[in-house]
Amino acid sequence: MNYFWLIPFFPALGVLILALFGRKLPKKNISYIACSTVGISFIFSLLSFIKLLKISPENYPLVKNLFTWLKSGSMQVNLSFQFDPLVAVMVLVVSGVGLLIHIYSIGYMWED
Repeated sequence: MNYFWLIPFFPALGVLILALFGRKLPKKNISYIACSTVGISFIFSLLSFIKLLKISPENYPLVKNLFTWLKSGSMQVNLSFQFDPLVAVMVLVVSGVGLLIHIYSIGYMWED
């Protein structure tokens, strides 16, 4: 199963939850939501990277078509996610460093 299309979903869900309910939640819960959504994204990045290591290079890139955005005659424009080795490295770096930044900033700003 391809998990790579879920990588941007969880941080977006965290933004939506915190934008709608952030003022009503305690600071501790806000910290848990922020870190867990980025952490889940990092876990899905690792799972996708492991899957990419198991398949042969002839099957690169992995593509997940979410839906057809525009269709006119023989032209079709899809909203799709693509996952290949370069994307895998960048997703691991961005989600991993993003998680570390979230954890550090919560500890650093806890008293403010």
